[in-house]
Formats: sequence, C-alpha cells, structure tokens
Amino acid sequence: MIRQSVIRKTRGGNSQRGSMLFDFTISALVLLALLFGVIEISRLALVANAIANSARAGVRFAIVHGANAGTPQSSGSHANVDTAVKNFAGAAPLNTSSVAVTVTYVDGTNTPGSRVEVKVTYAYDPFMTYYALNTVHLGSVSRGVIVF
Repeated sequence: MIRQSVIRKTRGGNSQRGSMLFDFTISALVLLALLFGVIEISRLALVANAIANSARAGVRFAIVHGANAGTPQSSGSHANVDTAVKNFAGAAPLNTSSVAVTVTYVDGTNTPGSRVEVKVTYAYDPFMTYYALNTVHLGSVSRGVIVF
C-alpha cells in the first residue's frame, strides 16, 4: 500500500503549507525577540547588582583601612579604593575601565569616626542595540564610618 500525504486544500484548490510556514516564522521571530530581551534585561540586572556590590566593597575598604585608603585633601588620590572597587566589579561581565569611582570624605578627614562615601557609576552598553536601551547609566552610592 502506498501512503500519500494528505494536503488540505482550500476552496480555490491551493494548499495551506505556505500559510503554516508564515505563521511559524512570525511566531519564531516573536519568541526569539522575547528570549533575547529577557537575556538582555537579566544581564542588565546582573551588572547593576555588581555595581552596587562594588560600591559596598569600596566603602568597606575605605572604612577598614582609614588613613591608608588615600588622603582626603587631594582629589584623585584614592587609588587603593578605586582598585578595590574595580577588582570587585571585574567579576561581572563589564568593562572595568568604564567604571568611574568617586570617593568623598564627608567630614573632610579620614580619621576614625569620620564618614566616607563611595559612588560608582557605569555606562551600560547592551549586546543588542535593537531594543530601546542604547546606553543606560547605572550607579550606586555607599556610605560608612571609618573604624580604624
């Protein structure tokens, strides 16, 4: 017995194979766009969390090391705190050279009992620029009191 494939015909005699292929293509494109969007948003959340944790690591370094973390009188002399922040941020999928760190000694000194603030910013560049996210600026601020 020879099997023949059954092809449904419309009233005009045309097959429906073309319409099923079109429906699959549209559905697959929508599902792929949704999948890539979820991946991009998940990566954005991962990088935002890494930036927040980097700010915490920087302020932790500043409050523990106190006077050794840098001199508050000259700006840009907080290389130890910058290094601690960038080392911590390096665990995430981001470019550490784009991480900007600002260290502020609120009381003007880095002696025990003084307050310190570490601000970390990062310009997030998505993998897929098809979405509306061209560049998102992420940032986090962490504050603490110097112990030692």
